[in-house]
Amino acid sequence: MIQKTRLSLAVLHHMRWLAAFMVAISHIRQNLLLDYVDVKHPTLLDKLLFSVTAYGHAGVVVFFVLSGFLVGGKAITLLNSETVKTDWPHYLADRFSRIFIVLWPALLLCGLVLVFLRLEAPTAPFLTSAPWGWAINRPINGDFSVLRLVNAALLLNGLTAKTLQVDSPLWSLTYEWFYYMAALALVLMLRRVFSLSALAIMGYAVVLLALGLRLNPNMIVLSFVWVFGVIAKVTFDRGLLLNPLAKWAGLLMVVAALIVDRAISLPDLFLGALIAFMVAHRGWAEWRGGEVWGEKLAGFSYSFYVVHFPLSIVVLGLLYRFEGIHGRLPLNARGLIVASSTLAAAIVIARVFAFCTEDRTQVLRHILLAPKLADTVAQKSEGASQISA
Repeated sequence: MIQKTRLSLAVLHHMRWLAAFMVAISHIRQNLLLDYVDVKHPTLLDKLLFSVTAYGHAGVVVFFVLSGFLVGGKAITLLNSETVKTDWPHYLADRFSRIFIVLWPALLLCGLVLVFLRLEAPTAPFLTSAPWGWAINRPINGDFSVLRLVNAALLLNGLTAKTLQVDSPLWSLTYEWFYYMAALALVLMLRRVFSLSALAIMGYAVVLLALGLRLNPNMIVLSFVWVFGVIAKVTFDRGLLLNPLAKWAGLLMVVAALIVDRAISLPDLFLGALIAFMVAHRGWAEWRGGEVWGEKLAGFSYSFYVVHFPLSIVVLGLLYRFEGIHGRLPLNARGLIVASSTLAAAIVIARVFAFCTEDRTQVLRHILLAPKLADTVAQKSEGASQISA
C-alpha cells in the first residue's frame, strides 16, 4: 500500500482560505449590492470595495492549481506505486468522500432555501426574472427542477443540465470531479490495470470527457490549469526551484497579475501558470507563517465555498419579504452593514456546517473502504495460516 505522507505547507493553507474568501465576498457583493457602473458618485471607499471584491473567478483558478498540486500529486504517487492494483480504490474513496460528504448536504440546504423562497418570496424579481446580477443571471425559479437537482447530485451540472442558480459555485465541482476521474483513468491505463471496476472508471472518464468537449469546452480548457498544479508538485518534490529570489519573484508576479487583472482580465491559463510557478518553489516547505490558524481556516474553506451563496439568497428573500426590495442595495452604511453581516453569518454557519460534514470525511472514507480493508485482513490471515502450516 502507498505510504501516506501529510503535506502541510502554510502557504497552501493560506491560499485555500483566501481563495474561498475571495469567492465569497465577490458573490455576496454581487448579490446584495449595486454594481460599480450603477454608483453615480463612487467614493474612495466604494472603489476600494469593488477592487477587493473583484477576484471571485481568480479564487477558483487558485483552487484548481492547488487541487492539481495536492490531488494530482496523489495521482502521481499512485502511478509510481508497486501495488497500484490494490491502492487505486483508496484514491477513489478519498476523492468521493472529500467531495460528496459536503456536496449532498449542501444540496439539501439549497432545497430548503428554495422552499423558503417559494413560501416567503414567490414573486421576488431574483426568483422570477433575470438577470438580477452577474452571479444570478437566470431566474432562480428554474431550480425547481428534479432534473437539475439530480444532475447537481451526480456532478453533471454544467454538462447535462444547468447549474443551480441558488448555489452557482457548484459549477466548479463538476470540473474538479472530472479532473479527479481523468487522472485516475490515466493512471489505470498507463499501469495496465484492466479489471472490470478499472475499466468502468476509464469508461466513465471518457463519457465525462465527451460531454465536456460537446457541451462545456471550458471544462477541458481549465484542465490545463489543474495540470499546471500537477507540474508544480513534481517541481516541488524534485527541488527544481531553490533560489530564494525565485520564491519571492513568484509571489510578486502573482500579486502583480491580480492587480492587472482588476483592470484587464487576464487569461485563466496565464494566471494559473503564475500561481503554479509560485507554489512550485521548494522554499515554501520551510515557511511556517500563521500555519496553525491558516490550517484552521482552510479546514472549512470548502464548506464556506458552497454555503455562502445560498445564504446570500436567503438574505435577499428576507429583504423582499419584509421590505419588498426590487433591486440590490445601494452602497450606503445600511447596505454595507447588511453585506458584512451576511459574510459574518456565512463564516459562522460554514464552520458549523463543516463540523457536521467536512470534518467527518475520514469517517465516510473508512466506511467506503471497510470491505476492502476486510478483504486485505482476510488475505493476510490466510497467508499467515499457510506459512504456519
